[in-house]
Amino acid sequence: MPLTTTARGWDMVSSIHIDTLNEAIVIGQTTPDGFSQLGDDDVSVSADFEPWQISPDGDGKILTLDMDLNDLTIDYGSKVKKFAKATARVDVRLDLLPLEQDTAKCAAMPKQTMLLVLDTDGDHKTLPARVTGVEITGGSGIMDEGYAGAALQSWLQDNLVRFTHIFAAITLYRTVEHGEDFA
Repeated sequence: MPLTTTARGWDMVSSIHIDTLNEAIVIGQTTPDGFSQLGDDDVSVSADFEPWQISPDGDGKILTLDMDLNDLTIDYGSKVKKFAKATARVDVRLDLLPLEQDTAKCAAMPKQTMLLVLDTDGDHKTLPARVTGVEITGGSGIMDEGYAGAALQSWLQDNLVRFTHIFAAITLYRTVEHGEDFA
């Protein structure tokens, strides 16, 4: 049976194995060390990051990341809670943006574009990075996960530049086998 896909209106589409992207993120050591954010109700949240990993659950302009968190600390002011491990799932909105080019030097070359994190959808209603879930390992409550997710989401909005590491140069010329995950 032939494998079919759609370019979703784009003129050119490249694919790459998700494992290759994730390996490049680990080897490049480009994930931030961690985050610290004052969240809702003056609740402070901090954690250390493991290397961010791309999930095959993304679709179209949405890139889904899994972020493993170590040493998650939630400071409620009157009580501090510490958790060894947690995982956050984050959807990142992407867009294809034109690169600025010197037209005299590049007149014969096709217009180049770059895949970037979308900083707004135009109506300012959709966040460019949205935490879709947080799971804390062992003994947390829904309040802990809610505050952790809200604080991480605020930090992500303030630090969109941190996502550029995902789009570093990686060789795209490997054949995709039928049934393999790719982004």
